[in-house]
Amino acid sequence: VDDHRQAHRQELERRFATEIAEAIAQTCLDRDLILFAANSLLGKLRPALASQPGFDVDSTLIVEQALDLTKLSSSEIHDRLAKDGILPARRVVRDQPRR
Repeated sequence: VDDHRQAHRQELERRFATEIAEAIAQTCLDRDLILFAANSLLGKLRPALASQPGFDVDSTLIVEQALDLTKLSSSEIHDRLAKDGILPARRVVRDQPRR
């Protein structure tokens, strides 16, 4: 029974990775891609991305890390990636004095 459940879970993960890869291929053409996911999902995403027509993984995927950022806010994620040198630091925009 455990083998059956494990096989079912792996198939669900493979399908999920394929859905993600299809969405990425449709929206990230001619853009750089920064991809963070759990190790098991990264292992399924790369071949799923490579199988997408017209999508060149090697020239598009610029950062690939096994990292769980799901518990962080968007500003915390940006700060973390800036600290790691992946993104530029956020600029602080101050109100301009009125003339």
